[in-house]
Amino acid sequence: MKLLSLYHNVDLLNRKTVLDLIEVNDKAKILDLGCSDGLFALRIAEKANTKEIFGIEFLKEAAQRAARRGIKVCQADLNRTLPLAAESFDVVHANQVIEHLSETDRFIKEVYRILKPGGYAVISTPNLASLHNIFSLILGKQPFSAH
Repeated sequence: MKLLSLYHNVDLLNRKTVLDLIEVNDKAKILDLGCSDGLFALRIAEKANTKEIFGIEFLKEAAQRAARRGIKVCQADLNRTLPLAAESFDVVHANQVIEHLSETDRFIKEVYRILKPGGYAVISTPNLASLHNIFSLILGKQPFSAH
């Protein structure tokens, strides 16, 4: 039970850190890569104070849930060229996504391509070398998301 609590706390800290990086801009056009059901994408939009929230999700069911929440979402593979125009987003967010991709160089180039001049990306991935992940691996357990 302690391990589950630790994971939950690390995840909350990660999401708080991501939200702390989001700047208020009511005209910002935000893209969440790997948006899942869209709940966290909505929190990002709320922090930025914008209604312009878009998402890309690989799983059809999750993309449908995000769309029902009002996110303009498309189903796509983040290992491929993104079906989006160049220089079209002020903020691009990808949390715990890049470690699942095989085409990480293409992914980073695509993030850069779709960012508007002056835009920024917030990309987070677990730190496998963190002390608690080393202990988890020694014990034969899955690592936690420490960012």
